[in-house]
Parts: sequence; C-alpha cells; structure tokens
Amino acid sequence: MMGWWHWVRRRWDVIFHKAAPEQELDEEVRFHLEMEVRQNLEAGMDPLEARRRALVAFGGVERFKEQVRDVRGARVLDDLVQDSKVILRALPKQPAFLLAVLLTLGIGIGGNVAMVGVLERSIFRALPYPRADDLVLGRVTWEGEIGFTVSGPDFFDYRDQVQAFESLAALTPFPVSATMSGAGEPERVLAPLASAGFFETFGVTPSSGRFFLPEEGEPGGAPVAVLSHGYWQRRFGGERTVIGSTISLDGMPTTVVGVAPAGFRFLQQADLWRPIQRGQDWASARQFHNFVLVGRLAEGATVASAQAEVDALSARLAELYPDSNRGKGLNVTGLRKALAEPYLPTLRILLAGVAVLLLIACANVAGLLLARGNARRSELAVRSVLGAERGRLARQLLTENVYLALGAGVLGVVLAVWVQRGILAFVPMDSLGAIESGLGWPTLGFALALSVGTVLLFGVLPSVRVARTDPAEDLKAGGRGRSGDAGTRFRSGLVVAQVAMTTVLLAVSGLLFRSFRELIRVEPGFDV
Repeated sequence: MMGWWHWVRRRWDVIFHKAAPEQELDEEVRFHLEMEVRQNLEAGMDPLEARRRALVAFGGVERFKEQVRDVRGARVLDDLVQDSKVILRALPKQPAFLLAVLLTLGIGIGGNVAMVGVLERSIFRALPYPRADDLVLGRVTWEGEIGFTVSGPDFFDYRDQVQAFESLAALTPFPVSATMSGAGEPERVLAPLASAGFFETFGVTPSSGRFFLPEEGEPGGAPVAVLSHGYWQRRFGGERTVIGSTISLDGMPTTVVGVAPAGFRFLQQADLWRPIQRGQDWASARQFHNFVLVGRLAEGATVASAQAEVDALSARLAELYPDSNRGKGLNVTGLRKALAEPYLPTLRILLAGVAVLLLIACANVAGLLLARGNARRSELAVRSVLGAERGRLARQLLTENVYLALGAGVLGVVLAVWVQRGILAFVPMDSLGAIESGLGWPTLGFALALSVGTVLLFGVLPSVRVARTDPAEDLKAGGRGRSGDAGTRFRSGLVVAQVAMTTVLLAVSGLLFRSFRELIRVEPGFDV
C-alpha cells in the first residue's frame, strides 16, 4: 500500500509540481557527472579532457535525462503537456479545418447521443413507481391478436378471481373530459375514469387526503374525485381546504377526496380522476371495451403464472358469455415491455440511421485529416530529420484528434437536446413518460465514451499513415502529394465507403419519411 501511495505521489508531483522532480534529476545528473570527472582526473587527465571524456561516456546529459524520465513515466506526461500546448495554439489558426471537423463530427455524435438519450429516458430507465418490475399491463386479445382495451365486466372478473394479482386496476386510456364548475370559472378538464385501487396498484401515496374507497367503485357509490397535483396547484393554489369540498362535474355534485402525488401520471395527462363504478354506462356491457388494465403481481407470482391463471378464467368466460367472449382473452405483459412495444420498430430504424450518419462523419473527417497530413509532410519530415521518432509523431497527431473529438462531443451534446425534441415529435412516447428532452448522467457518459471512441474510427489510421513519412522523399517533393501511393488508395476506399453508406442512409430516411407521410394521410372516417 505504501509503495502504491508513493507511486501516486510521484505522478502527482510530475504533473503538478514539475520543478521538484526536475531539480532532483539535475542534482542526480550533476552528481554522476562529477563522479565521472573525478575518476578521469585521478587517472591523470587535465580538467578539460576529463570533462569531455565524462560527457562522452555519459552519452549526452539531455539524452540521459530523457532515459530517466522514461523510467519514471514522466516523459509521456511531459510529451502530452507539450503536445496540448502546441495543439491548442495551432488549431485556432486553421478555422476552416477546425469548423469543418467540429460540425461534421458534432452532427454525427449529436444524433447518436440524442437517440441514446431517448432510449435511456423511455426504454431503459426504470418506471417511476415502487417495485416497478412487478407491474404488468393487461390487454385484450382476439383469436390471439393483441388489442388494447378491456370491457368493464371482464375487468371485474379478472380482478376478483385471479389470485396471481396482488391488485388489478383499470383506467380509460383515451381522453375523457368534463365541465368543472363550482370553484371559479367553469372549464373543461381532463377527467379519466380509474378504478378503486388504481393508485395503490402503483404504490403511490396521496399528497393530501385519500384515494378511492372500494365502496365508491360499487353501484350507488358516492361521486368523488382525486385531483392531480398540478391541477390542484393551478386551480386551487395548493390549498388543503379543497379536500372535502364539492365541485360540479357535468352538473354532478362531486366531492374532492384527495390529491395525487406530484409528477404522477400514467398513459396520459389528467386534471382529475373519477372512480369506475360497476354497472355504470362505461362498464355495463362486455361488448364495450373502454379500459386498459394495470396490475401488480402477488408475491411469488410471475408473468407466466399470471398468464396461465388468466387463460383459464378467459376460457370459462367464453363458455359463460359466448356472444361476447368467444375467442377473447387477456394478454399479460410486463408494463415497461408492453409500453415500449409500439415504438421499438421506429426507434430501431432511427438508431441504425444515426449510427450510419456517424460512420459517414468519421469517414469525412478521416479524409480531411489525410488531406491536412499531406500538407504537413514537409513539417513532419523536418521533425523526423531532427530526431523525432515515428511513434512520437503519431502520438502527437492522435492527441490532436482526441482534442478534436472531445470538442465535437461538446458540440454534439448541445445539438442532441434539439435533436431529441425532433425525435420525440416524430415518435411521441407520452405513455413512457418521455415527454421532455433532456440528457441524464448515463447519456452524458455515453457521449464522452463515444467522443473518445470516434478517434478509433477516424483518427488512428490517418495518424499512423501520416506519421510514416519518408523524410528524404517528402523534403524532395516539397510537401506535394504522391500519386499512386498507399495513402491515395486509402482515400479512395474512404470515398467508396462514404458513397455506399450515404446511399443506404438516404434510402432508409426516404422510406421512413414516406411511411410517416402515408400514416398521417390515413382517413379516420370523420372530420378531424
């Protein structure tokens, strides 16, 4: 442990307190040089010859220092600092090249970061409910084909007879509005119907008051309502005195019994919820399918065991009510999986599209780097003649590419916020809660990894190829490119790859746009 700590301290000193290690190195070199001079003097040499012989034996003071720095691991860090200073001074002097690289890579990185941000917010992020993995969605099936809504009488049968559910609740998944009056100016409000136990199924607690009681979901139950937290704040100013007060919904006196917690939503926004009552118009016949079911599995139950129990009950209902339930069943699926299913095909196409876009961007930037490398052949040849190793040149070029990629990554993150808004407008995912653009820490971490990873796609081969210079030929050519060499063939290969990937991307984008255009042209059968 002490050895590890000493290593860390030494590296810290090398980076942030460079003067101290360099002073120690100077003293060490001076000591060894003086010892060598003293031995030469004792051998009978005059002082000038003794020092000259000592320097020859040493092989050069600066070379010895470089060898010591290599052993200590300081040279790599020192080279990195020097390269960074040179790069940060040189790049702003070439604004056209810098802008082209940053925009090209920024657009490619931004598209991918935006897509990953959408996926993280809508597909991978846990649903905002306690024990969300135990939640399931129930959807009607007709001859095995999955629909969506379930009839009220079927819901009550599944709720009361399936033991695999700890609780099962129903909600109208489409907009249901009502005229609210009795507290200020009348207004139209979104007032979906929800069964007793709806909020408890999600494991949430009221912000104020209570939720529906079981008897309020039975015939003759009292007309009550639960306000959403946002509507409570907007309409009633967050006053707790509203609990127990009476409002009018479509002329029906209704008691406000509670307020849902802040941020709670499912499938759609709501101003308030009213209870589903067994036998009321919405839930009176098995032919009317008005509700989507959400359930919480009982302890020890699985989706498969719940499905088996539901299938057995569906068969009995088909025998009891052949006119309405023949061929009808209920599909039980994990809630996250069920909500994501409608969006996955489009998201896969978009993800493939932005991935190809990034590959095209990397190919473009690789071509720019190769062209810029040709213009720098004379410079690199001079440095090589002066003693710079090929690995050292390649490392500097690669460091420059890392800075370019990180700069493009910052620009990509900024662009990703706008791109996300476009994706969510194109593929609205309200039911998954992805209604606002934003980038969380996992997405920002992906942006950093992607920025560094792009260096492998666009930077490694150009850096190595440009660094493999022939100083004599390059100085003789005066920096002009040589036709027919490997670099020319590599650039030609990049052009072929760019054209191929661009053709694919344009074809996919065109097909996707055409499909979207045809969807919005479908006649629904009424005046929209």
